[in-house]
Amino acid sequence: MSATEHVRLLVIGGGPAGFTAAMYAARGGLEPVCVEGYDSGGQISRSPRVENFPGQPGAIGGADLAALIREQAVQFGARTVFDDVVEVELTASPFRIRTSGQDFLTDALIIAMIATKDSISIPP
Repeated sequence: MSATEHVRLLVIGGGPAGFTAAMYAARGGLEPVCVEGYDSGGQISRSPRVENFPGQPGAIGGADLAALIREQAVQFGARTVFDDVVEVELTASPFRIRTSGQDFLTDALIIAMIATKDSISIPP
């Protein structure tokens, strides 16, 4: 395990929501770190055809769209870490986020994790 790194903003999630948040934070000078799990790209990356994404006229493959969103966030200065978050401690500031390979302390946290149809329970 490497030394603990202190960052201003940490984003948990490597899908469109996470990388959009990271992109705007990077544009604002916050130097965000985006932790994208090994299942990067989010649920949209499994879609063979996306026709209704804002700012993307016409159809595009979900994996291609996810890659473009990630690329744009990185171009603005977001840093990505490929790892899985294993522990989040929010009882004190800065927050402590532990991945399987590194510890982070962060002043601000955005959680934009993947949801699947199996992970959401909607009452009848």
